[in-house]
Parts: sequence; structure tokens; C-alpha cells
Amino acid sequence: MEVVAIVGKTGTRAYLVGCVQSRQAVLIGPLAEDRKAYREALKRRGWGLLAELTFGRAPSAPLLAPVRVIARPHDGASIEVSAGDRGTRVPLYVTEATLAPDPPPQVLVTRVGHHKVHAIACVADPAEVCWRIDNSVFTERMLFSPGTWPAAATPGAVLALPPTTVVYPRRAQDGHNISTVSMERVWLERWQSRGYRPEIPDPTATVRSAPDRRGP
Repeated sequence: MEVVAIVGKTGTRAYLVGCVQSRQAVLIGPLAEDRKAYREALKRRGWGLLAELTFGRAPSAPLLAPVRVIARPHDGASIEVSAGDRGTRVPLYVTEATLAPDPPPQVLVTRVGHHKVHAIACVADPAEVCWRIDNSVFTERMLFSPGTWPAAATPGAVLALPPTTVVYPRRAQDGHNISTVSMERVWLERWQSRGYRPEIPDPTATVRSAPDRRGP
């Protein structure tokens, strides 16, 4: 599996995830204004695009792929992930006050070559999912950092994945563009040690810094 980050005009990152053997790919988090960059990346690698995966509500018409997979609110306890007339419900992950939680519910949505694509529900309203492919997960959020308020960082459903899972953010903050679940849990512990509670907003709070997490 190959992961290609495409930084758009506004700094928002989309990801092409391709199967090396089949030359098939999915596009995660595409934006209309960056369509040309996606097309060029596909052409350079000779990949065929199977589907576009969004993190939440989005126009149903795909930009480049035959199908677009979108997330919609369902009943407060699950999210509907649908492509055209076909849909499936993904149970919402309930965050526990522990750094060794049970794995979040994951639903197989599609395949890209030999690789399985799972949806994980993060927030019910507005609907938000993340996408797990093998040992990688792609989120709508930023990674934890001294200047990132935890409510905007890696969601609890991702922190419940195995520690070695690689985390790819939608937005890179202060050069942090790749991490692991293990490292994200360490950052959450730092915030909690300073008294962070999700229900008490404090955007001015900071934590001590750490080496940048940067991809190649």
C-alpha cells in the first residue's frame, strides 16, 4: 500500500491510497478546488480511482471517481455511510476515560486491491467518520501539539486503535503531518496532566513541546 499526501490550495490535505499490485486507489477527503492536483497525482502513478471517501456531509456527486462515499447522521448512536443507494450503519464509539480502551466499532465499506477500507464513527452530529486502511487511519482533525486544543485533535475513536496505527491528519499544524496512536495518547496524557477536560474550553492552554512529527 502506498499513501500519497496532496496538500491543497488552502493547506487542507487529501490522501491517495493505492494498492501497488492492482494499481487501484481511493481518494480520501477531496476538495473541488484541488481536482487538478488529484488528477495529476493519479496520472503520475498510473492508478485507477475506485472511490472518493469523505469525512462527513459532502456533495453526493464525485469529482473524479465513479462513486463517492459520504457520512450522514442517523440516530445519535450510529452514522450512515452510503454510496449511491447503498448504505451501512457504523455504531458510534463511546469514549471511555482510559488510554487502553476497547477497539472502536469498524465497518468494512469497500476494498482497494488487496486492502480493506473500514469506516469508524467519531461524532454523530455533525456526522464525522475516519477511515482505516490496514495499519493506517485518516482523520478530519489535526494531530495533538502544544498549540492545538484537544477538541480539535485526534478523536477518541482513533486513540482506541492499536498503538502502532499510523495517523494521517486532514490538517497539519506546526509541521505535524504524521503520527501514531501511541504518540497521540502520550500527548493526550500531557493535556490531562494539566487539568484538561473536554467540557471546559481553554484555547489559551499549552503543553510542553516535543519533537515534530513529520512524514517524508
